[in-house]
Amino acid sequence: PLNLINPNDIESFSVLKDASATAIYGSRASNGVIIIKTKSGSKKLRVNFNTNVSVGQVTRYQDVMRADDYVRFINEYFPTYRWRLGVG
Repeated sequence: PLNLINPNDIESFSVLKDASATAIYGSRASNGVIIIKTKSGSKKLRVNFNTNVSVGQVTRYQDVMRADDYVRFINEYFPTYRWRLGVG
């Protein structure tokens, strides 16, 4: 798939839409062929490294029910809904 090719690595591309495409690639190329030429690599190793670090601190905690508190709440206030939640 074309989305696997990094756009920065493309040197050029050509579109063959005539008999030359069919002559080279056969009947599967009857609708046309796209030839993508990628840039040549250099002999030197080049490494790019990017990083992102962030630190956060909780400024406010939300008071929530634990599981047993939730089951007790459902049993007390909504006893007909127990079968929907798989409780009791």
